[in-house]
Amino acid sequence: LGLGLVQQGRDILLRHRHQQRAGGNRVTFPHRPLGEVRIFMDGAFDMMHYGHCNAFRQARAVGTYLVVGVNDDASITRCKGAPPVMDDAERLAMVASCKWVDEVVPNVPYVMNDEYLAWVIQRYRIDFVVHGDDQCIVDGRDVYETAVKMGKYRTIPRTEGVSTTDIVGRMLLVT
Repeated sequence: LGLGLVQQGRDILLRHRHQQRAGGNRVTFPHRPLGEVRIFMDGAFDMMHYGHCNAFRQARAVGTYLVVGVNDDASITRCKGAPPVMDDAERLAMVASCKWVDEVVPNVPYVMNDEYLAWVIQRYRIDFVVHGDDQCIVDGRDVYETAVKMGKYRTIPRTEGVSTTDIVGRMLLVT
């Protein structure tokens, strides 16, 4: 991963922290372009692979503007029991470099509560939350149940045959 991309990820984190300190939650937006449909997708996106890129492509096709939230290291570790291979800045840089991604949101919790999801929808003017058709259950709860209840949830087909877990497993077999 080039140093320029990692610096881009760090810059995203710094801008986000600065906006939070400056009251970034109260930003007002101009009217959206006619026909714009804003999509939100979130995930760890560790060791970015073609399955992630295909998910971004499919999610973007649901609308016209794709906002991608990247789960922070701490919440991934808490929910998955192990830290991601790539750190926050590296994962942010990889997601931001994808041509189908229009905007990146750092520090998204792995499990979004009702208040956080409502904030994301309002702050980024989201029409639909998109995830793969594989259910995401943490502590017996569907991570996207709030979006489902709001009628703002859409699924896309998961890319079969590739996952970060599978790639890490194959790497361990080589050693």
